[in-house]
Order: sequence, then structure tokens, then C-alpha cells
Amino acid sequence: MEELEPPAVGPVQGLAGKAPVEPASPPENVAVVVNPVAGAGAAQRIWPRIARLLREAGLSFTAAFTDRPGAGIDLARRALDRGCDCVVAAGGDGTVHEVVNGLLQEGAPPQARLGIIPLGTGRDTVRTLGIPRHPAGAVARLAAGRTRWVDAGRISFDAPLNGVTERYFLNIADAGLGGETAARVNRSGKRLGGFLSFLQGALVSVATYRSRRAAISVDGAPPEPVELTTVAVANGRYFAGGMFIAPHAEMDDALFDLVIVRGMSRLALVTNLPKVYHGGHLRHPKVAVQRARQVTIDAQEQVLIQADGEVIGFLPAAFTILPRALAVIC
Repeated sequence: MEELEPPAVGPVQGLAGKAPVEPASPPENVAVVVNPVAGAGAAQRIWPRIARLLREAGLSFTAAFTDRPGAGIDLARRALDRGCDCVVAAGGDGTVHEVVNGLLQEGAPPQARLGIIPLGTGRDTVRTLGIPRHPAGAVARLAAGRTRWVDAGRISFDAPLNGVTERYFLNIADAGLGGETAARVNRSGKRLGGFLSFLQGALVSVATYRSRRAAISVDGAPPEPVELTTVAVANGRYFAGGMFIAPHAEMDDALFDLVIVRGMSRLALVTNLPKVYHGGHLRHPKVAVQRARQVTIDAQEQVLIQADGEVIGFLPAAFTILPRALAVIC
């Protein structure tokens, strides 16, 4: 498996710094999918203020609230059926994940654009997209209508009870320690906020996790055996409440950045964890980075997968990049 030399890590320009590929045009028929429990329940409390901001911005919208896992997928599909030209995920990264899956369920780029009002604890997807993390700024960005086409990832994986299943992701999917951490953090309710919840979850997971035997194939090459600590299949740059796991990932280059951590000891994981927040982990000899269009990962033991912070199933899995899959207002 050919590896990329870790480039020097410094300031990296997000999509907000690039010229949009579509003329700016405000959406005319907006559907807002609101997760009321996002941000440890803060979303429900501040939704009236956000609705007022949307009206003041001159946006015509309807709002629907999620009431169960997976509801965002259904609500996004219904918005498409009604002819909405923009579907807004108002919630955390998990809400964005569900709306993206609703928009891409037919396997082709949807007619509607994706908008995001970040209300969750992690807010990792918007960091790469350059969308303001404050709701007022995000609403202003929606009203401006500046649009960019971005890639998405598709995963075929083993889901409990459902067998082989497909899901889409916009930001990052991860198998191994990242999946274990996401499961632990989601169970905790994220009451400590994004940064502390994920940091605590990572430290506790490191204390009990051990590397698994796995095999990774990139772009059709023969599978390579690895002692897998974790592997991030990255379209975006940030996950787990601000960890800068893939500093050089681009959401519009038709490539994943594959970050593989092999056989790292618990002590090394703990001592290197702070480096992940500024990208310094890429210099560690147990970390390899390469770019890929397709990745398949198999394991001889049970290994959890998370996508956009949502735990979705287990290895084996196949990951495929979908170029220009979504038009995002950012």
C-alpha cells in the first residue's frame, strides 16, 4: 500500500475560501428538518429564535421535527417529494447525516440543495464547509445562497438485523477506535459539550480498546493485512468535536483521505491524542495517509463503524467516493 509523505501541517483553507461553482441564489422553498434534542436539548429551546431569523432573512420555509432515529431521512425525502429546492438540517452532525441520506437515497444528485444550521455539540461537518457555527451566521449564509458542489461517500456494510446495507456520509466514516468512541459518546448524552464529551469518550475508549486484525484494499489493489487501531475514511477534515484527523482532505476533489493508525499502544494513543487537534498526529510512524476513490476493509473480529458521528454497523465495509453528489449552500 503506497503511502503519502505527511505534508507540513499549517493553516488550511476551507470551502468558504473558494469561489462558488454556482451563481448565488437564495432558496425559494425551504424545508427545515429540526432535531429538537440536538445540543443536549438546546435546539428545542432556541428554535423559536432561529425561526424568527429565517423569517427576517426573507426565507419561505416549513419546519418538521424529528422524533426518532432515522426520522430525518424520511423528512428529507418528503421535502423532495413536495418540490422543495433546499432542505436544511438544523441539528448536529447526526442530523446532517440523516438529511444527506434522505437526499441521496435515490443514488443520484437531488434537485434540492443542502443547507445546515449547526445546533449540535460536535459541529464538525460545518468546520470544513466554512459554514458559521453560530446559528445567526448560518442563517445569513443560507439567505445569501452561495452554493458549492461537494462529494459524498457511500458505504456498503454489515448492519445488525438488516444484513448488508448502504449508507451515505458527507464528512468522515471511521472503523475501529473511532467507532468505539462514537458509541460511548452517544450513550453519554454529550452533557459535557462537544469537545469534553469526545475527549472523555476517547480517553475511556483507549483504556479498553485493542487493535484488531484487518485487511485494507485501496482502489482495487490486493488487501493488505494490518493491526488496525483505527481508520478514518475522510471526505472532510474534522471529527469527534474538533479533532483535525485529515488536515488535507478536500470535499470537492473526488478523493477520500485515508488515515490509517496501525498497532498503536495505549500509551502512545494517550500521549498523541492532543496532537490530533492540530494535525500533528500525521508525523507519527504508526500513522499512514493516502488518497483513494474506493476502500474495502475486512476484519477477523467485530469492528464498529461510525459515519458522521453515527454508529451504523460493523466491518466488513466498502467505501466509495461520489463526486459532486450534493449542492451545499455554504
